[in-house]
Amino acid sequence: QMALFSFVGIEMIGVTAGETKDPEQTIPKAINSVPIRILIFYVGALAVIMSIIPWYKVDPDNSPFVKLFALIGVPFAAGIINFVVLTAAASSCNSGIFSNSRMLYGLSNQEQAPPAFSKTNKNGVP
Repeated sequence: QMALFSFVGIEMIGVTAGETKDPEQTIPKAINSVPIRILIFYVGALAVIMSIIPWYKVDPDNSPFVKLFALIGVPFAAGIINFVVLTAAASSCNSGIFSNSRMLYGLSNQEQAPPAFSKTNKNGVP
């Protein structure tokens, strides 16, 4: 499940192509940066945790990030982690709203959705 979640949203790169200034240059850069980001945020985080906390001491019922922060003396670690998780969830919701409105707009322009979805405001936002 975690591996699948890591790749959800990669299609957002294509959805934003219509509003990109230089899509021939920008889109390949965005696509090629995905594996680097996965290495940094997933593999890198695991490497840091596993280099400090032995794998057999990682409790699957508790966050290893909270334990890591507690080991280095941050007493409010759970609050920090909860803030990061809530911020990530809000960002994910924002991305969903962005992509869904753009997809409905595109479908409406191709007459595959009701014409009401092809309207934009003065800033060009569907």
